[in-house]
Amino acid sequence: MPVMTSHVSIIIPVYNEEAVIKTVINEVRAVLSGAGVPCEIIVVDDGSTDDSLNAALACNVRVFKHKRNCGYGAALKTGIISARHERIIILDSDGTYPVDKIPEIIAHLDSVDMAVGARTGENVHIPFLNGAAKWILIAIGQYITGRKIPDLNSGLRGFHKKEALHFLPLLPDGFSLTSSITVAMLSLGYNVEFIPINYYPRRKGKSKIRARNFFSFLILLIRLCILFNIRKLLYIFALLFLIAGGGVSAYNLAHIEYHALDVCVLNDLFAREALIFYLLSVILYVQGVVAGWFNIRLCTFKLKQGECIKQRLKSRFTEITI
Repeated sequence: MPVMTSHVSIIIPVYNEEAVIKTVINEVRAVLSGAGVPCEIIVVDDGSTDDSLNAALACNVRVFKHKRNCGYGAALKTGIISARHERIIILDSDGTYPVDKIPEIIAHLDSVDMAVGARTGENVHIPFLNGAAKWILIAIGQYITGRKIPDLNSGLRGFHKKEALHFLPLLPDGFSLTSSITVAMLSLGYNVEFIPINYYPRRKGKSKIRARNFFSFLILLIRLCILFNIRKLLYIFALLFLIAGGGVSAYNLAHIEYHALDVCVLNDLFAREALIFYLLSVILYVQGVVAGWFNIRLCTFKLKQGECIKQRLKSRFTEITI
């Protein structure tokens, strides 16, 4: 691999990972040094209650501390705002991602807006329930964006600081930040590339993701659909009302009353309900057709708030030096 001369910022969010953070930092430093990549390593301690902060400080890296546990996304935002270089790599601190793929991801940033390490390699260890939830979320993300998404929320990816700051108003403080920036960039036509990587079991400790996070992801995707592609959400409801109307009509056909003159008399109540469902379906479909105009203006308004949010976020973290 050719030697790279452009600097890069590596952001590692940490919450109670004292057992592995030193190893992860040392691996990152060794890999990037071997690839000839000049870098800064930024560790953001998200209010850890163990000794993660001191473990990171002992590694001679830039360390930022949140006064309380603000969330995975909040830690990444702190790192993005504080990064000194334009090219940024984010990496989870639990040792599950292949650090040796970082130089390849950095190299792709010369030609794309975001390079995502997609957990589709030969050696991928994702628990069954997590995998099922991941598949559902990816399917929704693909429906919103109209693009194939091998991995929606990978914790190993690279992007440019300018674009990340641009999207700050849309990015949540929780685990769904990575999902949000993936959907946002794809929806707005940015060049996103997915690079197959392995995904290993945790070395120590327990995952911070809980079952309830699935519903947070789901709600967030619906919000993103409203923001970026509301017509597709309206189309879903239009289809549901069309199906409901068809169901009522089918019921009517099955309950026709035949009288002496062979005149078919339908139940008026069911007939009116079917008509209402059909009309609602048409109305929602028409609204979906014209909704793109509102999406463009809503996105523009949200994205223009980036600088104000950036200044507000700076108040919740402190850089620690020794």
